Amino acid sequence: WHVILPELREGEIVDLVAFTMEDSYTLTTLRGTAALLGEEELEGDRLMDGELLLFDNPLTWMMQSCAGGVVVSLDPPPALFEGAQLVVESRDLANRLNAALTRPRPAPRIALMVGDEVAA
Repeated sequence: WHVILPELREGEIVDLVAFTMEDSYTLTTLRGTAALLGEEELEGDRLMDGELLLFDNPLTWMMQSCAGGVVVSLDPPPALFEGAQLVVESRDLANRLNAALTRPRPAPRIALMVGDEVAA
């Protein structure tokens, strides 16, 4: 069995996330833009108490009535995580999040506009 779930932002479908019942840890996306399943739920939770409940896989998440969310991609890490307390289902997920959120990020290049020219 294959299961396909929408990733929603502001009530609109922005991507589709698929997995099989045999392996609900391996996620595939249609567009490659999905970062979180349950993002709208998580945004509300973030506003209420700052805690974000995250599950290892969509099957477990669905068994919990889709409370919280599921990390689909950590590249780049969702901005929603900044300053939040992440409450996770397993040590494995905690380790994956820790590795992704603590790795150094490349700094952007900054250039100054001087008249019509860009100075480095």
